[in-house]
Formats: sequence, C-alpha cells, structure tokens
Amino acid sequence: DNKGLAGVYDKSGKLIISSKYRRIEPCWIYNMFFSAKDDENLKVLDYKNNVIFQADYDEFKCSQESWCGVRTKKDGKFGMVFYEGKEILKPEYDEIVCQEHSDYSGGFYYIASKDGRYTVVSNKGSIMIPLQEKVLKKLENNFFLWEENGKKGVVDINNKVIINPEYDSIEYNDGHYINHESYFTVCKGEKCGAAAESGKMILPVKYGHIIHKISDDYFITGERRKGMNIINKHGKVM
Repeated sequence: DNKGLAGVYDKSGKLIISSKYRRIEPCWIYNMFFSAKDDENLKVLDYKNNVIFQADYDEFKCSQESWCGVRTKKDGKFGMVFYEGKEILKPEYDEIVCQEHSDYSGGFYYIASKDGRYTVVSNKGSIMIPLQEKVLKKLENNFFLWEENGKKGVVDINNKVIINPEYDSIEYNDGHYINHESYFTVCKGEKCGAAAESGKMILPVKYGHIIHKISDDYFITGERRKGMNIINKHGKVM
C-alpha cells in the first residue's frame, strides 16, 4: 500500500491478508503459507490469514524443500520450525541442511553444524548422531563420512560405525553392487582396497590405485609401473 506495508491478494483480486506487514513472502507446501513481519513478531500465516505460529525470531526463511518447514534465525544463529509451529531445532546452529532419506521412505532429517561440529536430527527433533567433533559429510544411502585424528571412517544414520576411522580417503560407489551391496573404496596413502556396506573388507588395502569395478564379481586394479590386475570379489588375482 502507500504506507509501504505489504499484504496479499488472491488471483480474483480479493484481499486475503491485510496490508499491515513490513515484509511478507510466500511458502509453498501442501497449501500456501506466508511468513510475515510486523512491529511485534515474525509470523507464519495460512492463506485464510490465520496465524499458524509466531515467535521472537529475527528471520523466517521458507525452505526450498516443501517438507522441511521454516528455517529460523536469531542473533545470527539458525533453527528450524515445522509449519504447524513445532520447534525442531532451536536457533543455535551456524548452518542447517535438510536431507531426504535416500531409501525412498519419504522421511527426512537435518544436518546441523555448530562451532565446527555436526549433528544429525530427525524430523521429530530427536538426535540421531550427537553433536561431536568429527568432520561429517553426507554420502549416499544414509551413510556419513567422519574424521577422527585426521583419519576417515563411515557411520550410518543411527551412528553405528561401519568403517573405523583409519583411512586417508574413502569413496562410496553407489549403484555398483557386490552381492547386492554397494561398496566403499578405502585408501591408506597410495594403497587402496574395497569394503562392503556392512563394513566387511572385500579387497585388502594393497593395490596401488583406485579400484575399478567391471562386474559384480571382478575388479581392475592398477599397480603403478607394474601394470593392471583383474581381481575377483574374494581378492584373488585372475
């Protein structure tokens, strides 16, 4: 309006949210929501102008992923609130990323960082992986790369250790299967091997280059200045 305040009209020209907010932006989810700022609080409104929730945050940011909810900000720190007003994460994190489960279950979770540490939190607010001083990187299929004392390992989404932190590098080969499991390439220095998703070693760490899988049963391994080998899934040179 001419006072510099914002509201919302529907496509027929009917005013559905009155022009009394300093800022308003749409949030697409199953229905239309709006985050709005007035002189008192930040609010989330539905398309009928009902206040879903309000709180003393500095900022609401609607997630690009419709299932994630609204990201909150207070004193430079981030939190997360569901659209019905339930606070999942308090605004105390440096960054929050929403992830969908890669097992096609339809669920999701949050990866939140704080002072260089990371935690994984479910969509109900429960801690799946506690806040800890480990460098955490999301891999596919709900695996996470973590680092301890400069060495890398793998944990699953329930914080179960799959691969102990004893490797210089780990690569997850999603979509390449051995006995119906994808596998990890694990390296110590210039020597590499392979581990199944269960953590069981498939090939020992003694090959001089990244392992290339050519079928469910065979790998090609490269030994520098020694040519190439074909190895079966039991580690035997063919």
